Amino acid sequence: MTPPKSNIYASDSQPTTMALISMDRFGLKIFIFCVLTEVTLVLADLFLYFGDLPFKQIRNYFDMTREMNLPTWFSSVQLLTTGVFAGLIALRIKVSKAPKWKIIGWAVLSLFFTYMAVDDATYFHERIGDVFDSICDGQVPAGSSLLGCMCDYPNYYWQILFGPFFLGMALFILIFLWKELTSPELKFYLILGITCYTIAVGLDFIDGNKSWYPWIIKNTSFNFKEAQHCTRVLEEFIELYGTTLFLLAFISKLTHSLRNFEVRFI
Repeated sequence: MTPPKSNIYASDSQPTTMALISMDRFGLKIFIFCVLTEVTLVLADLFLYFGDLPFKQIRNYFDMTREMNLPTWFSSVQLLTTGVFAGLIALRIKVSKAPKWKIIGWAVLSLFFTYMAVDDATYFHERIGDVFDSICDGQVPAGSSLLGCMCDYPNYYWQILFGPFFLGMALFILIFLWKELTSPELKFYLILGITCYTIAVGLDFIDGNKSWYPWIIKNTSFNFKEAQHCTRVLEEFIELYGTTLFLLAFISKLTHSLRNFEVRFI
């Protein structure tokens, strides 16, 4: 006896519908889950940090300023998921015979967010900055060469090593997605997401030169370590929320392109 054939396809025509996979509320559910998780991570971090609990290993496990713990894992998975959805959009528009520049653009976004997931999990750019710091601690005459000028940079070295790349990608994302995300709602997610990333980098810059910590210490009851910790937690939270906005935008974009996605058994 011959088993029934199955045909799974996506179509923008008027298909004969026997089973329809609805994704209308999927993006909203993912958004709510991510935001609740991010808020929970922040509250857990602050509670364990300021609670003065004896369980140091548990505190480190939820410390948003450290690596190889739960917040890092969540951030990496979130970035990787964002990259996967960008890749799915690239595949979807390739099937629909979209212009080549659109396919390449979404593929670039997929690779970028995938790289960011690996970078976040391994602290890649921070470690490269540390390596450069070690080089500058050697016998490098200040200001005598390009290397000497770079070593004079008064902040985290990763900013001058990776800054041009991240700035270029930010401009690419803004220009490309402004054309691709046609609805005002998705454009709002784009602008807010870019703004979150910009603020996070700004907070990292402030943390590097420690310019505002005296003001915080003077106007609050925080000491230096507490002020620094809260600043870094705020930076990580804003960055996570920015990624959430991009993830929501990509899910919405993919959902729209798959509005007639169906599974049909013949």
